[in-house]
Amino acid sequence: MICVMGYMGFLSPSRAFASKALRKRCKRLKNLKKNFTQAARCYRVLIQGTKDLEEHGDQVAIWINVAVRLYEKAAKTGEKQRRLKLLEEALGLVAFYLKNKLYFEDKVAKSAKENLHQDLKERIGYATLLIRTTSPQTRVSIQGYQYTGHKMGAEQRWTLRPGSYILTIEAPEGKSSRELKLLPNKPHLLHLKKKVPKSSLRGPVGWGMAILGGVSILAGAVCLGVSRLYYLSERDAKVKAAREQASAELSREAQALDSSGRTFQGVGFGALIAGGVLFSVGLTIALLPSSSTKTTTASLEVTSQNFPRVLTLSFD
Repeated sequence: MICVMGYMGFLSPSRAFASKALRKRCKRLKNLKKNFTQAARCYRVLIQGTKDLEEHGDQVAIWINVAVRLYEKAAKTGEKQRRLKLLEEALGLVAFYLKNKLYFEDKVAKSAKENLHQDLKERIGYATLLIRTTSPQTRVSIQGYQYTGHKMGAEQRWTLRPGSYILTIEAPEGKSSRELKLLPNKPHLLHLKKKVPKSSLRGPVGWGMAILGGVSILAGAVCLGVSRLYYLSERDAKVKAAREQASAELSREAQALDSSGRTFQGVGFGALIAGGVLFSVGLTIALLPSSSTKTTTASLEVTSQNFPRVLTLSFD
């Protein structure tokens, strides 16, 4: 029993000392007035590490006020994406304050924090990205400045800081990545829909041409057969009879048959040539392997007329 009590007594001071040391460190960073970001994040660690808000809620509320002011000072310098990220962290602390009701029924304090919450959101200028797809298996990954998010589903709604992101979409058709720039305080719609590739019509068109060529060859053969077996054979018979009988009428009939026979013969040869060409080209198109693959396209449409943008994604 003595050993257990001694062990617990050994831990308690170290924990209290660690908490006290962290508070001193945060206070020292704040007073340095050099690295506002580091000081603000130090206070955020204090806030997040406090579990008993009922007992320490007043102190946490003070830390939140200090941290938010430090974040706002830090956000006055540096790159835009960094400034927005710092304001977002401050917004998270204000949301934590309101969610846990650290104003303790003080309506003035509550109203002030609600106004600050709205002001920070407007300063950040969140963009809304709505992604609509035809497949619930679509997985979307978005990476930006100190941000990584993943979602899956046919319809997704994202609230993101404005700026540039790498958008990666994994659909049943494949995977593709592109850079996406979101504008402040603007809604964006990303609509993914399947597009029928042109190569999908190659087979039916090719076989259709081959069939048409075959029909033309058959028609040409029929015409040649009719020309030879009927018209020209009848002509030869009329010519022979006209010579034997010295008949002018039979000679005229023979000339008419010759004309009709040659006409059918010309049509037959033309149909054979055209049919052969159609059949060869159609068969080549139908059997030629396609180099293109099935694609999915995505169009990004910004609803604001002031910032029209279109993003197209192709999946291999």
